[in-house]
Amino acid sequence: MIKKLLSSAVLGAAILGSHSLMAADFTLRFGHLANAQNIWHQAAEKFKEEVEANSDGRIEVRLYPSEQLGNEMDVINSIQLGTADMTITGESLQNWAPKAAMMAVPYAFRDSEHLHAAVNGDIGAEIEAQITERTNNH
Repeated sequence: MIKKLLSSAVLGAAILGSHSLMAADFTLRFGHLANAQNIWHQAAEKFKEEVEANSDGRIEVRLYPSEQLGNEMDVINSIQLGTADMTITGESLQNWAPKAAMMAVPYAFRDSEHLHAAVNGDIGAEIEAQITERTNNH
């Protein structure tokens, strides 16, 4: 009986110990408003796949679609508080940087290259600086 109990204890300790070896060093909580069929969630799944593969499992990405962590503003506020790490957002950024609303204006950009040039240029830098300053998220 004691041998069986001791064997079980050793086996249990080995299983628990091996779990810590498999655990990620970092866990990112990624919440968004889209459902599982939406392109935003599909992009989040691809992001999760790439991060976990390229970090050799050191980074785990937990996805929370369909407003599981709250609506868009709730998740943004949670990022500021440190209870969430990432989101996909759109026009809500205009709360911190009014020019961010330009990114959603129909026909403001000729094509994706024009949009990327704006985002990666002076306008994008200004929007980023305003968001960083106003959210105190450096």
